[in-house]
Amino acid sequence: MVGHPASPDGGAGGHSNAVTALLRERPDLVAARRARSQKSRSASDTGTHNPRAPVCRAIRSQALPRSQPTYQGLRHPLQDARRANVSGVRYFEEFSVGQVIDSPESYEITAERLHEYAAEFDPQPMHLDQVAAERSIFGRLVASGWHTLSVTMRLMVGSPLFESGEVVGVGIDKLRWLRPVEPTDVLRAQAEVLETRPSRSHADRGYVILLVSTLIEDGSVVASQEWTVLVPRRPAD
Repeated sequence: MVGHPASPDGGAGGHSNAVTALLRERPDLVAARRARSQKSRSASDTGTHNPRAPVCRAIRSQALPRSQPTYQGLRHPLQDARRANVSGVRYFEEFSVGQVIDSPESYEITAERLHEYAAEFDPQPMHLDQVAAERSIFGRLVASGWHTLSVTMRLMVGSPLFESGEVVGVGIDKLRWLRPVEPTDVLRAQAEVLETRPSRSHADRGYVILLVSTLIEDGSVVASQEWTVLVPRRPAD
């Protein structure tokens, strides 16, 4: 889901200029940044393991061939449609209230994936340390709730919901984490259409409101949220 970028002055240029001015006034910040960069490269060259390394770096380290994605079988939903002259693309007119859209793939939360995500984005002890997790309210190691939501987004991108190729996120409401996700849980995602309405300000777009649920293998819902998205309308002939 793509949000609307914004900056205090209404554009990206203002932020860039402010950063440049700050670095000119604080050469010590530049030196510190260069030192961190050099340290990071040195650790990479010597094979030093950094548990807080970015997830993308951890994925690259697996040396998977480009033809074998980390999410087995998932591709951008428009790849085949573009090859077929955009046939089968789903527009606003194809969505109807009560329609249910399932993710075609699932995703296993392994202990390694759980740790890598938490170390980078939600480094709380209950996600990283077994002993600390046992003393937590959960009594065991659990995944970050944001990990669950990130996986949900990725699974839905591979679903027919995104066949238009341009689904713009407008808002998320009623977000709930209903139960913890543990290592070995396999997640899948599902979206139910709650409402559709044409956009008044964008004649070529329409709003779709969806109840998006994240489920595990036994059918239990572990997280739910309502998405409001803007999708293209069918072009006039």
